[in-house]
Amino acid sequence: MKEEESKEELIGMMQFHMTSAVYLMKMNLEHDLVERGLLKRVITSMAKKAGCVREEALWETYKDFLDEEIDKILAPVLRFPEGESIINEDQV
Repeated sequence: MKEEESKEELIGMMQFHMTSAVYLMKMNLEHDLVERGLLKRVITSMAKKAGCVREEALWETYKDFLDEEIDKILAPVLRFPEGESIINEDQV
């Protein structure tokens, strides 16, 4: 297998798994598939077992998905697509 094809396959697998993790977290929030407290405890345990700071940060980010306070704080925030100007050029 060519090195470039191998890299593309690896990127594809990573994208699939990251997208799946986000989708499953969203589905859990919308449909209460797994009790939040239990899921938080599992994620906290995984974070503690992390092999490096970056891995721990990823687990903590998943835990943030379950934090209802973050939802309340961010509810009024408008999200702009990456690269889109948030400055109205007509008003400058």
